[in-house]
Amino acid sequence: AALAAHAGGAQAADCVLVDAPCSGMGTLRRNPEHRAKRRAQLAALPALQGRLLDAASACVRVGGVVTYSVCTPRAEEGDDVLAAFLQRHAGRFELERIEAAALRPFAAPRERWGGDVLQTWTHRHELDSHYAARLRRVA
Repeated sequence: AALAAHAGGAQAADCVLVDAPCSGMGTLRRNPEHRAKRRAQLAALPALQGRLLDAASACVRVGGVVTYSVCTPRAEEGDDVLAAFLQRHAGRFELERIEAAALRPFAAPRERWGGDVLQTWTHRHELDSHYAARLRRVA
């Protein structure tokens, strides 16, 4: 509610980017200190990420888009957060397909949700490992 108020009201935005705080495990080659994060720190992240995604979703108009992004390959911070969000917002948001030719090499199909996520892997793409999902509000 507070985020929506700052954004000009509920369902006022065309698009919102949620670059969520995360474990940073996708950046280990550049930030080896992330290995020292405690399990309690890691365990708390998905709940925070879910709350941020919920808050952002309240700001987006029907037809608008929320993009969720984290720099980690951990399923707990990627697919698990996405699954919980789609369950809480059933019928209101849909995962989009990645159509852009330049992004297709990074598209990871998620057939159960009818769309794709963007997934980069350090060992495959010579990039940091990253996860992103583009969600369109349909109702």
